[in-house]
Amino acid sequence: MKKRFIAILLILISVSSFIFAEDPWWVGKKISSFEINGTVAVSQSELNDILYPYKAKNASNSVVSEMAYKLSAVEGVASVSTSAKSSAETGD
Repeated sequence: MKKRFIAILLILISVSSFIFAEDPWWVGKKISSFEINGTVAVSQSELNDILYPYKAKNASNSVVSEMAYKLSAVEGVASVSTSAKSSAETGD
């Protein structure tokens, strides 16, 4: 009985922490610009063409994943790393 209670308690804690987990601060914010670093094998304009449709969209985990997937599919792109900056950090 005690083990069953502990198992139920652990499940409830796990579920509640998942339900009340907050999104990152950037979720729902408009994408205003992109910063691309380390592009030696791929032209900047090719990458900008891929990213342009996402400008002014609301950021979400799925949008960022989709952008990273499309960039990683480009021949010559070795890795994709994403980060977000607030307008205060970028000066926009």
